[in-house]
Amino acid sequence: MSTSNGYSVIYRGDYVGYIHASLGDRWNTYRRRVGAPDDHLGRFGQEEAVRRIVRAVSTAGGTVAAS
Repeated sequence: MSTSNGYSVIYRGDYVGYIHASLGDRWNTYRRRVGAPDDHLGRFGQEEAVRRIVRAVSTAGGTVAAS
């Protein structure tokens, strides 16, 4: 847990995103992007938030910097 009441998401050994508490049982969900602003994916329950980050990274081919 971080100081912002959040968690880092590690997938296949890489730091790929993070979630932090929102309202109720919702979590703000971000996919990390190297060299570009992180993508806000929305607000979800905790497990769904992690799934969304992994799905975004899997379909994007990893944490690739924007061209």
